[in-house]
Amino acid sequence: MALNYNRQGNPFQQNTDLEAIQLLKEGLLGEQMAIRGYEMIRHNSGSGQDKELITSILRDERRHYFLLQEIFEERTDTVFEMAKASISMPMDFIDMIKTAICDELEAVAFYERLAGMLDCMRQKEIVLQILNDEKEHAQLLAGLYQRTPENEE
Repeated sequence: MALNYNRQGNPFQQNTDLEAIQLLKEGLLGEQMAIRGYEMIRHNSGSGQDKELITSILRDERRHYFLLQEIFEERTDTVFEMAKASISMPMDFIDMIKTAICDELEAVAFYERLAGMLDCMRQKEIVLQILNDEKEHAQLLAGLYQRTPENEE
C-alpha cells in the first residue's frame, strides 16, 4: 500500500505540525492563566520575601508566554492574540499556593509532551528550559508552602 503524499509533503508530518500548533495555543493560554494566578497570589502574599518569590515566578511566566509566542509565530507566520484569561483561585493564601504547585506539575507534563512534538532543536530547547523553570517553580512553592505559618499546626 502506497502512502498518500500530496503537494504539501508528508501527511504524518502535517498532522504533527497541526498538533504542535494546537499545543502551542494551549501553552499560551496556560501561561496567561499562570500570569493571572500569580498576580492574584502576589496580591495576597504577606511578607516581602514571599512577594519577591512570587514576583520572580511571575516574571518567568511572562517570559514563557513571550517565548511560546515567538515559537508560534515562527511556525505559523501569524501573531497569536487572545483576550486576557479569566481564572478562579481559592481565597486562602495557602490554598492558592497548593493550587499553584499542582498547576506547575501539570505544566511540566504538558511541556514534556510539547517538546516531543517539536522538530526544530532550538524550539525544543526553549520548551525544555520552560519545563525546567516549571519544575523549579514547583520546588520553590513547596518550600513556601512548608514555611507558611498557616500550614504549621
